[in-house]
Amino acid sequence: MTALTVTVAACSSSHKASSTTSHVASDASTTAAAVTSSSVGATTTTVGITPPTSVATATATSVPATAPKSCNNGTSSTAIYDAQNGYYATAPKTVDTGNGTLRYDVVQFLVGDDAKTAWARDNPTDPDGPPNDYYVVNENPAIYASPFAPDVRVFDIADEGNPSSMQVDSLTGFETRMHASQDTSGVYDGHLFWVRLGAGKITELCEQWVP
Repeated sequence: MTALTVTVAACSSSHKASSTTSHVASDASTTAAAVTSSSVGATTTTVGITPPTSVATATATSVPATAPKSCNNGTSSTAIYDAQNGYYATAPKTVDTGNGTLRYDVVQFLVGDDAKTAWARDNPTDPDGPPNDYYVVNENPAIYASPFAPDVRVFDIADEGNPSSMQVDSLTGFETRMHASQDTSGVYDGHLFWVRLGAGKITELCEQWVP
């Protein structure tokens, strides 16, 4: 499993980083205290480029009954994060099995024209655009923590080389995958997962396949 390359763009002087770095290496807040959903309430946070031309707008109540063909249906993720409700591309960090919570960094997964626009912003001397027609940016490296809903649905990729192998998994299976793909500091270093929130709880996890 290969870690994604993420661009960390400065939204304030405290978030400056090099324009293209590995996500884990550039995330200075992996050891910082997480912000819980309950403490955030309905407050929204800008986590990406505003606005993308196409946005994954699925609501927190529309959890698929069966494994979807893809997590985002070919659309970019939103630039605004609401810790209570919504559907977001995230870089999971750690899972707390005892407390039933997931710590994660909300990023923006961009495709198509959204990816090309962001790439041109961050790489003005490279006109070829992002490899494989996707680009991940992280405007705000804050770490959030949300509890799992009792009926959380998990969808992940059975065969990493086959994007059509999305399967229904269990929360235990997700936790096993998290622990199997940790870096030396104990932080997950694998694929992005889309997180669906409803009333501040995680109702769905969906693994994002990339080439």
